[in-house]
Amino acid sequence: EPFVVNPALRIIKTGDWNPHFQIYPGGFIYLQTLAASASAVQMAGTGELAYTTDLRSGLETKYLWTISHPKVYLFGRFLAALLGALTTVVVWRIGHLVYGPTAGVVSGFLLAFSPLAVALSTIIGTDNPATLFMMLAVLASVSIQSERPPRLAYLAAGVSVGIAIGMKYNAGIVLLVVLLAHLLTPRAQRKLRDLAVVLAAMTGA
Repeated sequence: EPFVVNPALRIIKTGDWNPHFQIYPGGFIYLQTLAASASAVQMAGTGELAYTTDLRSGLETKYLWTISHPKVYLFGRFLAALLGALTTVVVWRIGHLVYGPTAGVVSGFLLAFSPLAVALSTIIGTDNPATLFMMLAVLASVSIQSERPPRLAYLAAGVSVGIAIGMKYNAGIVLLVVLLAHLLTPRAQRKLRDLAVVLAAMTGA
């Protein structure tokens, strides 16, 4: 958690949006910067924080877990829980569209009560936001599977994949799902068959 919270606090204090930390993608640190900013506003309203420069972290003390205002972690963990809840809704929707209402409810239920998913929803980590946007990419891929897939589905898939990578580098593997969904569309299948015929004819010639 401090590997993400500390750079976020530095951004708030200095206004320098360069995280100066590349182990985690910048997108995830920026997301936590928003959560930390919300906590700073709330604490300023209650008189707990006078100036953002009063925020102290491990970057100042050299002890990783130093935090002058623990509410920063509270807001970050609340965001993690919210993202986990949204992921459950998206998974429900995917199951509903692909296999029907019962499958949607069961899949959402299984994720909601998964011990790992619950644990990840209580800490500030890359997994929850990355999983949410990976599932949004899968949801868009379901729409791509239609006879005439809407362009908006491709746009949503591309944006979701991009943000997922911004949350966790290896989340980019979900791009394979989008590509596979496109290749399995009726239009793409026809083009592949036409290509196969042309290649076969060229080979025979």
